[in-house]
Amino acid sequence: MSTGTIARADVGHRRAAAVGEFRPATFADAVRAEWLKFRTMRATVINALATPVLGMAYAVMFGLSGARDYLEATPADQAAFDPGGVAMRSLVLAQITAALVGALMVTVEYRSRSMATTVTAVPRRTRLLAAKTLVVTAVMLVVGQITAFGTFLVGTSVLAGQGVPSLTLADPGAIGPVAGAGLYLGTLPVLGIAVGTLLRVSAGAVATLGVGLLLIPAMAPIYPEWLAEPVMKYWPTLAGYRLSAFVPDPDLPSGWQGYLLMCGFLAVLSAVTVYVFRRRDV
Repeated sequence: MSTGTIARADVGHRRAAAVGEFRPATFADAVRAEWLKFRTMRATVINALATPVLGMAYAVMFGLSGARDYLEATPADQAAFDPGGVAMRSLVLAQITAALVGALMVTVEYRSRSMATTVTAVPRRTRLLAAKTLVVTAVMLVVGQITAFGTFLVGTSVLAGQGVPSLTLADPGAIGPVAGAGLYLGTLPVLGIAVGTLLRVSAGAVATLGVGLLLIPAMAPIYPEWLAEPVMKYWPTLAGYRLSAFVPDPDLPSGWQGYLLMCGFLAVLSAVTVYVFRRRDV
């Protein structure tokens, strides 16, 4: 998105100023401006659209792989097969683009050197971040549900087509984990906004989100036991991701406990982000 587009987004109080009736930007003004930015930033739109595409595309590959593993497994392993978990496995990749949408809402403005214009238009920086968070989260909650249900339907269809056990949304207990996965994806942009605001650089935000969402959780099994156990139980995104579990692990906090833990972490991180954003130059 160009600097001119961002400037047009911050018009709420400027129009009043043009006729000699200046008024500070309200929260509603900030929300309207951020919604316009979201729709006109190519990076945010592309990543928002990529989230369901990535989830459903990789659901095909994970479904085929899971079906092959099932057919080659022992009877004991086949009895423990989790078709819902296999169908939703691609969400570990879709979560990156979901979080990145939030980060790009901030870093694109720093890259285009238009953040100063935005802060001039909305001088209350807490209000500005709140407006960004509201807009991105509202959009991505919808995108998250589309991604989760689409991924589930694609993944389970692939499993059924390969002749292995599968699930449908009509099966008992199926809708809850799918909707939970969508809620998890819709919450991740809050993490992205915090990371983008603190780092101010898109590349740094991508790297940080990749490490936090993929690398650290994926390597948890090889950590020393004293480290692996707390990471598996309490790493914020791993905890939140348990909302999508079809077969909960009794040794781990429940899905809702994990999600509340993640929300608590995001609340603390957001408070730190607001503190830093209010006190440094843009």
